[in-house]
Order: sequence, then structure tokens, then C-alpha cells
Amino acid sequence: MRMSCNGCRVLRKGCSENCSIRPCLRWIKNPESQANAIVFLVNFFGRAGLMNLINGRPDHLRPAIFRSLLYKACWRIVNPIYGSVMPLSYRSEPCSTWESDAGQATFK
Repeated sequence: MRMSCNGCRVLRKGCSENCSIRPCLRWIKNPESQANAIVFLVNFFGRAGLMNLINGRPDHLRPAIFRSLLYKACWRIVNPIYGSVMPLSYRSEPCSTWESDAGQATFK
């Protein structure tokens, strides 16, 4: 019998061989951080909402969806109005300054 993954343990649900949360948490090394990520997403999307978002997609996409949801939730905390669109607006400004700086650079 396998032990429950940290996600199932936090959600207090049974963990099976084909657990949909376990592959999503592999990139997070620390078990405490894995639990915190699940708690954060559950507080943000709700338990049923999170499970529906993860289980509604093919198996190979679930880890990427989990990361995307975590990224979106983090940026929604930082900026509740624009959320994850905000870094895109930051990205356009530095590129123009980098291009002008690159044009003025001198190489030795």
C-alpha cells in the first residue's frame, strides 16, 4: 500500500495509484511547501473547483495546469484586478529600455 501524497493528505481524501494530484506536486521539493501550495489553491479555487480544473484535462497536462493555477492565484493576491496579466505589462517596458541600452553599449 502506498502512502498518501501530500496533496491528498491535506485534502483528507484517499490517494490511489492513479492520483491526479501526485504528479502535480513533483516539482516542489519540500513536503511542507507541497502542502502549502495545495492549501493555497484550495482556499483560492475551492476543493471541488481545483479537482474539477485538474481532472478535466488529460494526464500529461495536469502538472502544467497546476503550475498555471498556482501562478494565477499568486498574481491575483498581488493584484486582484489584473492578476496574471500584470507581468505581461511589466515585460513590455523593460524590453524597450534594454533595446535602447543595447544600442548605446560599447564593447572593448
